[in-house]
Amino acid sequence: MRRSFVIVFLVCLTAAVPVLSHASQKNTGCGLGSVIFKGQDALLFQILAVTTNGTSGNQTFGITTGTLNCDRFMTTLGG
Repeated sequence: MRRSFVIVFLVCLTAAVPVLSHASQKNTGCGLGSVIFKGQDALLFQILAVTTNGTSGNQTFGITTGTLNCDRFMTTLGG
């Protein structure tokens, strides 16, 4: 079980590297990770920012309130 998790993790990480290698800080999305790693343009910090954004579950809060480098949902829709 543990070995299959490690293999899946490595495959996902390998697939993400080419996508993120040409990314700028804007590509990390909004959320806690984008606040913590703001200004860090190295690939490692971008991966950490995206992972933090995805696992901490705070993007919904940020989009609703317009915090954590997120735009408010209604503002985005033009409301």
